[in-house]
Amino acid sequence: MPSSPLTLLPGASSKAASRAVRPHDNHGTPSAVPSHATALAFTPLSAATRVASIYEIVQEICRILIAPPRFYGRPYPGLLCPLTRVSRFVSDVALDVLWEKQTSLAPLFQTIPRVARRLVKWRRYYDGWEFLDSDEPDSEIVKRKVLKIPCRHQLDDDRESEPGNAVDHDGAGAGIGDGVSHEKAYACDSDSNSEASDDDRCPEDDCDPDELELTDAEYERFTHYARRIRVFDAQRREPWRSRKIFVDNALLFAALRRGPVLPRVRSIRLHKEIDLLIHGCHIVDIDTPSLVGYSALVVRDFESFHASPLCPLTHVRDMTLPPDPELDVLAHLRHLPLLEQLHFGPVRWIYEVEDSCPPPAGFYALRSLSISGISRLEHVQIILSRMSSKPLRLRSFSHRNTRDMATSADHTSAYDLFRELRARLDVDYLEQLTVSTACCMLYEPAGLLLKDLCAFPDVRVANIRLAHSPGIDVDEVLDVITSAWPGLEKIFIRNNPNESFRYGHLDDPESGTRRHGSLAGLIPLALRCPRLAVVSVPLQIPSESLAIPRPLEFVVGDAFATRQVRVDARKGDAGDRVDEVAAFVASVFPSLLSISSCEAGSDAMKRWKEVTQKVKHPEETGVISQGSHGAVSL
Repeated sequence: MPSSPLTLLPGASSKAASRAVRPHDNHGTPSAVPSHATALAFTPLSAATRVASIYEIVQEICRILIAPPRFYGRPYPGLLCPLTRVSRFVSDVALDVLWEKQTSLAPLFQTIPRVARRLVKWRRYYDGWEFLDSDEPDSEIVKRKVLKIPCRHQLDDDRESEPGNAVDHDGAGAGIGDGVSHEKAYACDSDSNSEASDDDRCPEDDCDPDELELTDAEYERFTHYARRIRVFDAQRREPWRSRKIFVDNALLFAALRRGPVLPRVRSIRLHKEIDLLIHGCHIVDIDTPSLVGYSALVVRDFESFHASPLCPLTHVRDMTLPPDPELDVLAHLRHLPLLEQLHFGPVRWIYEVEDSCPPPAGFYALRSLSISGISRLEHVQIILSRMSSKPLRLRSFSHRNTRDMATSADHTSAYDLFRELRARLDVDYLEQLTVSTACCMLYEPAGLLLKDLCAFPDVRVANIRLAHSPGIDVDEVLDVITSAWPGLEKIFIRNNPNESFRYGHLDDPESGTRRHGSLAGLIPLALRCPRLAVVSVPLQIPSESLAIPRPLEFVVGDAFATRQVRVDARKGDAGDRVDEVAAFVASVFPSLLSISSCEAGSDAMKRWKEVTQKVKHPEETGVISQGSHGAVSL
């Protein structure tokens, strides 16, 4: 579909928005005009600016149309298909929205008219796929759809091959079939009538798949959609048995010989095993081709030792990928000029290099670093030490692990990691921090353990994951971080206080109570952190034999009395002491929004709702608050 001369190029909306002058009210009174205003601010909008504004308006309308319901459901890209035929301008905007994010390359290759989907028999084995050997029966035989351009012999033998330009299962690539309705295209994807073969290779000697070439018209149509893709999210979130359409090796390299497949991608999210190819031995890697200059995502062919750029990384701002054990990927990412967010996914092992030379300076634009799926704190420390010789100006650092942390004999690994953080990060920039401690049974004072983290004065969001460790006191952690970070807005303490069966053999009577936060541990929050909005702590309410702390009776400033806070007690339960708990909570958070327990049962949730009501409506429930003094009585 030809582009209109008035249509902005994909991705130009953000650039135009940064250059556009905000419209001003030219009918305002002179007194409303600031003294430093210039005549330039009141000049009429140019024609180019008006086109950019219209583009953004239509783009936002398209995004609203396909947006999923608020609490459930999936996007509806098919609703934009009629807009692709309204006009050239509206069509280009709708196609930009439809193609902005892709999770697979299959929809892109389905835009080529000659591409057909054929069924191929595959066998599942321990670390990947291989073609079926028909003489060797296997119970893990599956049929997979493969996009390819059949040769003339296959076209003569199989006239029932499906056309390639159809909509993928998740709606990606909707609107690619000119003259084909969305309903028809979607139904075409639900089944396959092509005959399944072993590997779908042509047996004729005069057919060489490596000689496959795309025509100029085919490649122009291909790039018409490829240049609209801004986000390539190929992270695997479904089991291998889920339906997926694969791209034939010859077809992929036919496009790569013409140029990068994704020339304008700004965000790349990759899984360790990305399902792009089926023939030969290939891998998706990051390299720095000499012809490109900057790093690029390449498809490497180990048989021919050839690497073709899949997409350049010059303009990439957000990247997610698993690092290699040697961390060679850092050399290719270090000098990317626009890389702002970097997320390293799971990797089994990181090798420590004994080279004493410091790493080169780099990652100047990086503002967010996230590491997940790495349970050993030593590996996280190695990654930090290999990134840059100059301090990183990160706004956000996060290390979290979905699995249990590796058990440690002491807290040395946590000390070393936190010390590395202080050395490698600019202390004046960090605002959001997520860290994990070592899983150790020995007691460690929180003040000593978190000493290096307290060097960052401007932390607003703190997420401390204690790895189910009984050796760290939750109340001590709250006291330390609220004292070091008065600007805290959100506090999350992650721990599993009910895993006492792991440490029943310990001769430590305090190990059971240290894993919980107490009501008394909330007292520092009444005097610090005036901007606090969210508190999530594994709270434990004492039994009837122990007293609830007395409500606070000293003066609290207005900033503390009026702050609206949400509290999550995790698995905590108020039990039969709702009135006493409400009286104390009201003295700490007079303007409480809600208190709940996200990991407790429905009965505990009901009791926390009662606490919330008593704090919010003391005159109706018998809990009387005395304004900003914090004195509360029953």
